[in-house]
Amino acid sequence: MEQAHTQLIAQLNERILAADNTPLYIKFAETVKNAVRSGCWSMAIFCPVSVI
Repeated sequence: MEQAHTQLIAQLNERILAADNTPLYIKFAETVKNAVRSGCWSMAIFCPVSVI
């Protein structure tokens, strides 16, 4: 597993455990979106370019 995977999993765990009423799918989507925007996660890791 790459470091990017580990970082994303840690961010997802933190966000999912947050005590709020946000639906799980929104927490997941926001976390992935923020990881891509911050540069710690690239779409090439999530969805290989050869598939796009």
